[in-house]
Amino acid sequence: MSGQAGAIRLFGILYRNKLLILVFTVLATLGAAVFSGPSFIPPRYTSEVILYPPSTNSNRMLIERDARFGSDKEIDEQIQLLRSSIVRDSIINKYQLYDHYSIDTTISDKRYRLNEKFSDRVKIERTRYNSISVIVSDTDPVKAAEIANDIVAIGDAYKSTIIKAKLKEAFDALSKTIFDLSFQIDQAADEINKAYKREVVTGSKINKATNVEQLKEQLDLKELMRVARETDRISQLEKLYFYESKLQQMVTVRMSYDQALVGLNNQIPTSFIISPAEVADKKSFPVRWIILVCTLLGSFIGICSIAVLLHNYRSAVEMLKQIK
Repeated sequence: MSGQAGAIRLFGILYRNKLLILVFTVLATLGAAVFSGPSFIPPRYTSEVILYPPSTNSNRMLIERDARFGSDKEIDEQIQLLRSSIVRDSIINKYQLYDHYSIDTTISDKRYRLNEKFSDRVKIERTRYNSISVIVSDTDPVKAAEIANDIVAIGDAYKSTIIKAKLKEAFDALSKTIFDLSFQIDQAADEINKAYKREVVTGSKINKATNVEQLKEQLDLKELMRVARETDRISQLEKLYFYESKLQQMVTVRMSYDQALVGLNNQIPTSFIISPAEVADKKSFPVRWIILVCTLLGSFIGICSIAVLLHNYRSAVEMLKQIK
């Protein structure tokens, strides 16, 4: 019964203050409708790019143009690349974001404010499907889509520059190795030919010979090594083994050299864009109906609480007067 009495008493209090509650709730909701409008809160539009990074585990995959999507490691690397300061600064300079975000360039912490604004407007995350999502929100729907697409394009260009630079370093190092190996092979060939007093091996020129000529020299070399073993010519056998090891090393280095050369001449695989950013035709922020509903409920609950507190305060004051 006490619970029912309390509910009836509460309802009575609210009923007696119904006009105040109604007016306050309506005014608060109207105020929210006005102040959440485009005149006070500029609407923002959102565009999103969904992409998968290419697989670039090795130069061989680059050369063979493996079409598989990247692994977890490559997804994380791509996210870090897209979040890098180089990509961010390129976007800032291209779209003049200091002016676009209305940031005062005369203040000391202008860079900090710009980066904070950029981080708020640009989100780059891994999705549950192991793809990468690039979400950009902006007051200009066209610019939001352009920025999202350019973040991916600039990231791919930067990644290509890094890989090309690494391939160039490898190519230059392999070129020097080939030059050094060719010199060592020619020296070894001269010593062998002098020992046999005739040309039994051709040295580095074997790389320019036909497959048949190369096979013939390999067979002749094996025969010379067999004879040297059987006749205990240790010095000649050591020279022949050294020459053969350098030829084998040259073959391995040549393969890496050819791969690096093809990698330099080929285009580096770019991101697999599943869904490019499109110009949004509907704003994503602010969501006015949520603001209005929250304001309506909040103002109603707030004014009701105030009405009850005021009633209890008046009742307490009257009781104190009666006691006195």
